[in-house]
Amino acid sequence: MPKMKIRIHENISKELEGVTIGDQVWASVDSSSSATWEEAKAIADKVDGWRLPTKEELLHLINSREFAWIADGHDRWLNGRRYASYWSSTPYVGMNKPMAYGMTISTTNKHVHAFPASDTLRVRLIKE
Repeated sequence: MPKMKIRIHENISKELEGVTIGDQVWASVDSSSSATWEEAKAIADKVDGWRLPTKEELLHLINSREFAWIADGHDRWLNGRRYASYWSSTPYVGMNKPMAYGMTISTTNKHVHAFPASDTLRVRLIKE
């Protein structure tokens, strides 16, 4: 799979390669810093062929057999951190403030839930 450059912030860019998990191709790296939901959507819009995953795609990911290696001590997604949270493209409806779904993973847990859109989470893109 060809590498694609992603510009995370003004002076930070990374090469994107895909990692296949089940029937989905995920970016092999995440953003090196956190972003609000609006910033995450803007980052994704700048990368041809990649996008933010939907809530359903995050649920599919964390329930897939191939993703189980996180519990086995592999930390490709945690990169040495104790936990990581990632944005989806799916808005959460029902609160009086803007919210969106995201995923939190750790070495012992993984789940998808709603976050305030002003929170800062990491960005991990999925291939279109």
